[in-house]
Amino acid sequence: MGRSLYIFAGLIGAGLFLRARSARAASRPGAGAGQLRRTFDDVFRRECTTGIPIEYLRTVTKHESDFRPDAATGAARGLMQITPVALRDFNERQGSTVTSSDLLDPSINVRIGCDLLNRIVASYARNHPRSLATDWSSRRFAELVYLGWNAGFAESG
Repeated sequence: MGRSLYIFAGLIGAGLFLRARSARAASRPGAGAGQLRRTFDDVFRRECTTGIPIEYLRTVTKHESDFRPDAATGAARGLMQITPVALRDFNERQGSTVTSSDLLDPSINVRIGCDLLNRIVASYARNHPRSLATDWSSRRFAELVYLGWNAGFAESG
C-alpha cells in the first residue's frame, strides 16, 4: 500500500511540474491555479545550480512541506523533508556536521535536497544511459526522479 502511495504521489508531482513548465512557456501572467508559490525561488537558485528546474523544486517542496520550512513529518524535516538517512549520507560525503535542527534553515535543506536529486539523476544516467537521458521536459523522466526521491536513494558499489 505504501509503495502505491509513493508512485501515485510521484505521478501527481511530475504532472504538476510539467503543467507549471507549460504555463511558464505560455507566459501567462498572474498567479493561476496551476502556479506554485515562488517564495523560495532565490534559495532554489542559490543552492541548486546544477540544472534542476526551479519549477521542479517548487513541486517537490509543495508536496513535501506545502512550502513550510518548519515542517516535520516523522523524522523528516524542513522544506524538502530531508530524512535522517539522507542527512547522514550528505554529512559523510561532504565532511559536514549538519544537524536535524539545521534542516529547518531553507538554504541548508534545499542544498541537501538538491544534492540528493542530483545523485538520483546521476545514478540514472550511469545505470541507464541509453533509456533514461536527463530530460526535464519528459514526463517519464520527471516521474522517475520523483519516484527515486520518494522511494529513497540507495546505490551499492
